[in-house]
Amino acid sequence: MTTATATKPRSALAGLELLELAYAKAKSEADELGRQLHAQSTQQPDLINERRRLYHRDPTLFDHLERPAAPDNAVAAVDARIDELGDLADLGARVAHARRVTENCRQSATEFSRENLTELKRDFQAPAAAVATAANDGIAAAVEDLRRYLGVQQRFASIIGAAGEDNRCVPGLDQVAALIRQLENLRLPDPAPEVTDG
Repeated sequence: MTTATATKPRSALAGLELLELAYAKAKSEADELGRQLHAQSTQQPDLINERRRLYHRDPTLFDHLERPAAPDNAVAAVDARIDELGDLADLGARVAHARRVTENCRQSATEFSRENLTELKRDFQAPAAAVATAANDGIAAAVEDLRRYLGVQQRFASIIGAAGEDNRCVPGLDQVAALIRQLENLRLPDPAPEVTDG
């Protein structure tokens, strides 16, 4: 287990959340190192090619060991940029290690879920029921708002019709009525049904 699980969590769901946080952190770090490696390893060949071009164009910029002939010439500037990239082999090893840590964290969360599934389902029921209730309450409120909206539309259409004008110019009457019919019969189920011991 990782250090994220060193203290006893208050519930299985809290324990899983700790493992998921550890995984997210490890993945973020591995992704960042991977981006660094990609950026640096794509820059290095360009700098090496630039150094070669300088050698072929003006060999006097180099000494007999192909080092810069002067500390402030163009070759020294390219070498300084190569040095800024750092040790790509070390960075590659850090990326590989970070990816192994990430995979380990993912496996820990998966194993924890498998081993504690019944308890996780129980822990999940109350928040899941609350989400379903809030969503259903929102749907019911939306239906009421749409009925008021439709009432205003119908009132306006009747005023226009009473004045002898074509009341088909009121937009959305049919769409709003159809939406109300769809929503008034919609009831979202609990996303986590009750667990029975068996």
